[in-house]
Amino acid sequence: MSVNDLPEELLEQVLYICLAPPAWGVREYFYDDGISLRASIRGRNLGLLLVSKTWFRIGAPLLYSSVVLSTPTNIKTLAAVLQRNPELGTAIRSLWLEPG
Repeated sequence: MSVNDLPEELLEQVLYICLAPPAWGVREYFYDDGISLRASIRGRNLGLLLVSKTWFRIGAPLLYSSVVLSTPTNIKTLAAVLQRNPELGTAIRSLWLEPG
């Protein structure tokens, strides 16, 4: 059995563990120096979305479930992504605006 033979429901749970935000609040994603812990943790796992189209389809909404915007560049990037993939907008469950 290969990983591609896993049921999508199980794959979603595995990707959730790797990509979704932790159970604690958004505020705790940041170290005192302002560097995003969330970006550090999730950034290492982004390659999982490149495994296959199925993994991307299942994992991208998990990645966008919690969005932190701290700079104008972040806002422009998110806007561009949502223009290309409007369905990702429905995945956003929490939006945190951080002064930058």
